[in-house]
Order: sequence, then structure tokens, then C-alpha cells
Amino acid sequence: MNLFYDIISLKKILFVLGTLTGLSTLLFTTCNTEDYPRKTDRLGTGKVRWTESLTPDGWTMVTNENGVILGYSKSSGLQLIQSDGYAFKDLNRNNMLDLYEDWRVDSDKRAAAMVSEIPVEQMMGMKMNPFGLGRLNPDALDDAMKEALNLGHRQLRAPGSNTSGRVKASWNNMVQEYIEKLDSIVCIPAVWIADPRSGDVSEWPGNLAMAATFDPEVGAEYGRLMSEEWRAMGISMQVATQMDLATEPRWKRISGTFGEDPALSMDIARAVINAWQSTYDENGNDLGWGIHSVNNQMKHFPGDGSAEGGRESHTRDGAYNVFPGGQFWTHVLPFRNSRNSSQQCGA
Repeated sequence: MNLFYDIISLKKILFVLGTLTGLSTLLFTTCNTEDYPRKTDRLGTGKVRWTESLTPDGWTMVTNENGVILGYSKSSGLQLIQSDGYAFKDLNRNNMLDLYEDWRVDSDKRAAAMVSEIPVEQMMGMKMNPFGLGRLNPDALDDAMKEALNLGHRQLRAPGSNTSGRVKASWNNMVQEYIEKLDSIVCIPAVWIADPRSGDVSEWPGNLAMAATFDPEVGAEYGRLMSEEWRAMGISMQVATQMDLATEPRWKRISGTFGEDPALSMDIARAVINAWQSTYDENGNDLGWGIHSVNNQMKHFPGDGSAEGGRESHTRDGAYNVFPGGQFWTHVLPFRNSRNSSQQCGA
């Protein structure tokens, strides 16, 4: 009997050691950022941990075992590379695995490595957020769009609600494919952004009406459903959610707020932001950022609802906010509270 228990204990020890060895190997291969770029293996050799398939829309989906799903266009000239059995995109076409190409590395380290390769001219293009750029065509990009992409523009306004789903998908795919063809600048995909939409998504009450329910779960359900609809159209950033406190009755944008109560605005805004920026499984469990997540720009920091004389801050006359009674930090509360959501960015 003692021998039996000794064997069981030995198996447990070996299992723990094996697990620790595997974790150590994984951490060594993904956390040591000094040995990049790395030589790659010939595609398809060794223990292959990825597969690829052609989607009905014409782009190729690459599925890594227990890893990320990649997408690219075979006609763009972009090539896959393989390391440790996994597939990666050779974004700078050097047939090496660079740090920022390794999806196993921490996102902050990847971003820092990529920034070091981006020329100033492209950085300026990435700061642009143009309206009405290019003419929509389901079959080809026009010269205006190509020129903008050549200059580094990567924040693009999504097509309007009167555009069919086919055109939205085709336009998005053509833009990403064109970016992959550019070999003179860092290959960063375009981000489709939009203000709150109507006409091509489900209809919901406005923010003020939502706040009138006094139920943050209503806001959470709204965010969960809308984020899935937006991502289905290829839109991954919303120029919202508005969470200004409506303390100036002459201001014309009160209907877009969650009212004047700071506590209620904090609760509703946090629920809405977290739901928009999360992805949920079939049982409703919050998985954090994922395939259905849409980045939200919290606006308008630090609070446009205190506009001087009710003047709109998007105009020259509305250049100032005033906070009678020293209530500056009260207006900041909804923004501060929402910063603990799954992701956030402010405007």
C-alpha cells in the first residue's frame, strides 16, 4: 500500500515539475525581449501549431493553437512566418520574428517596439481623423483613400448607415489589404471609428432616457448588444460615451448625458463603458477585451456640462467651462469611475 501511495506521489511531483517546465519554457520564449529579431522556421516544418482557411469574404484566417487568430490577404504580398510552431505575420518583410510581431509578448512592450520603427511622417498621419475621405465603392479604392493610407492615416470614419453591409465589409477588407501592400511604412491596420449610429443598428433610448430607468443593467445590456453589432460591421471604436454632468440648463447637449446626478451618472456610465469594451461568452460571462469589444472615447473630459453661458465647446465661443461652488472634481467623477472599466480612452 505504501508503494502505491509513493507511486501516486511521484506522479504528482512529476506532473508539477512538467507543468513548471512548460511554463518556464513559455515565459522564456515570450518574455525575453532582448533576443529579437529571431530567426524563423520554414513554414510547415516541425510541430505545427496553426492552421489557415480562406473565408467567404476572400481573406485568410490563421488560427493558432491556444493562441490568437490572425487575418491577412494572400494577394497583398504579406507573408506568414513560423516560430516555435506558431504563425505570425511578417509585417516588415524581413523574414524574421520581430518583437512587435510576436503576439505572445505583452502589448505594451510590442507597442514600444513598434513605435521605434515608425517614422515621424507616419506618426503625423496616424493622428489624423478625417471626415468624408474617399468615395465608397465595393470593388476598388479611389486615389484619395490610397493617398491617405500612404501618408499613414489609420483612423477612418466608418461608412454611413445608408451603405449596405456588403459594401461596408468589402471596403474594410480592401483598405486593410492595401495597407498590407505598403512596404515603405510600418504595417498597422486601419481602425474604423464612428459617432453613435442609427439606421443600421438596433434602436435604443438615448442616454438621458436610459438614465431615467435608474438601472445600470439596462445600460450594460445596451453596450453588450451594440458592441456586437458594431464589430459585425468592422467598426472597433466609438466616439462616445458622453458622460458630462448636465448642470448648465442652457447647454444644448443635455439629452446626450446621463443627467445631473453624479452618482447616477457614475453608475450608468461605468456599466455602459464596460459592456461596450468587453466580450461575453454564451453564458453571459465577461471575458474582458475580445472579438466583440468596441473602444469607447469617454467624453467630454473634464465635463462639458459646465459650459460657460451654455455655449457649445465645439465652437470658438464655447472655449471655457466654469464650475460654480468649486465643483470641478464633481464633474470629473464619471470619468474617474469609468477608468476602472476593462479598457478606456478619453476625449
